[in-house]
Amino acid sequence: MTRKIAIQGIKGSFHHQVASEYYDSSVSIVECSTFDALVQAVLAGDCDQAVMAIENSIAGSILPNYALLDQNELVIVGEFYLSIQHNLMGLPGQSITDIEEVHSHPMALLQCKKFFRDYSLIKLVESHDTAEEALKISEKNIMSEEETQQVKRADMINAQNKASEKQQVDTGEEVPKNSGGIEIAMRPKVAVNVMRCQFPNEVVTELNQHIEDVLIPNNVDHSKGLVGQIRQHERSAQLTFPHEGDEVGEMFSGVLQRLAREFVDRSIGIECDTSVESMWTVHSYSGDYNPVHDHGTRTPMGVSCIMYLQVPRCIATLGNPAENFGGLNKSSGAVDGFTYLTWGTNGMRDINMLRPITEEYIKPEVGTLIMFPSWLRHGVMPFFGKEDDERRTFSANINVKLKEKLTGDHYRKDRSGEQS
Repeated sequence: MTRKIAIQGIKGSFHHQVASEYYDSSVSIVECSTFDALVQAVLAGDCDQAVMAIENSIAGSILPNYALLDQNELVIVGEFYLSIQHNLMGLPGQSITDIEEVHSHPMALLQCKKFFRDYSLIKLVESHDTAEEALKISEKNIMSEEETQQVKRADMINAQNKASEKQQVDTGEEVPKNSGGIEIAMRPKVAVNVMRCQFPNEVVTELNQHIEDVLIPNNVDHSKGLVGQIRQHERSAQLTFPHEGDEVGEMFSGVLQRLAREFVDRSIGIECDTSVESMWTVHSYSGDYNPVHDHGTRTPMGVSCIMYLQVPRCIATLGNPAENFGGLNKSSGAVDGFTYLTWGTNGMRDINMLRPITEEYIKPEVGTLIMFPSWLRHGVMPFFGKEDDERRTFSANINVKLKEKLTGDHYRKDRSGEQS
């Protein structure tokens, strides 16, 4: 029977080397991103044994790993001494003068501290696994900090998929080719401007993965601060998504600011400066809901958004509330789990002229982001599904500072020809 051996890191790491040399070739490797995950794999029976570094002749004892052994009552059944030889690797054709950053495990960086004293301009960046960083840099051909950001930005907005000259979205309107892979549609101006953005699946996957790997294990539930009842399930939660000091958060913050500037320009035709005030995720389950509320920002004119990252089947299978995006008061059935927008009467009436248009229901669809003024009141309808059905959303508040004074002419101007 093939034994399963857990390691911290991926194949090609020092832990993998030890596992390969200590055990015979018939073992199966279980890759774990952290030592905590490695210990959990042992406790859960996902592996038979695990390889864990506990001592280093340069850096000394790895005390957190000793603590993991003690707290979980694990025992050491063998030991292996590995002579560590570090290598500074780059892409073909690079010399050390071309290198701006070195990404590696904190222990490896500590062991090479003396070497890097002679290269003070090189930035040392800690990561959870050296081998994984090497694989990432190699596969994505990352050569500098600037190019690293470009690659990640391309991943976030799927820029590698060449946009056609014009894209068709569900409003039937045309989208300029410079949308960067994100389909954008302005709802026809009725009472309040709302912009719909459709992100590629790759972006949704990356955000969900970051939430699972980083936010959920290391975050505090702030759902008590919600105006709603996101408390019906023990896993219901609101988690802060850092927009500073978090690589994915900073990247997506930049994307949101670009979209906010686009939203303001399409709404009133004024250039603006933007800054993200807050970002968070809401994890709701059967019975959860959020009553009508609005978001405040530090600036008089702010923008908020909601992005759908997970939608339960009990919601996804419901019919669309409107014939197309932005259609008003055309709900043709249940609106469980839908987002609803509500605003004051503006004198416009629906097709039968019986009541003013003051609300709109939006069906959650994975990858869809809805952007609207922060003052717009909105809520979330409850849904009733299986115990594990999760409705996961990402939200943000963005401050807006206009570069010119807003006048009535900006609202009166017909911008329909500019909408896309």
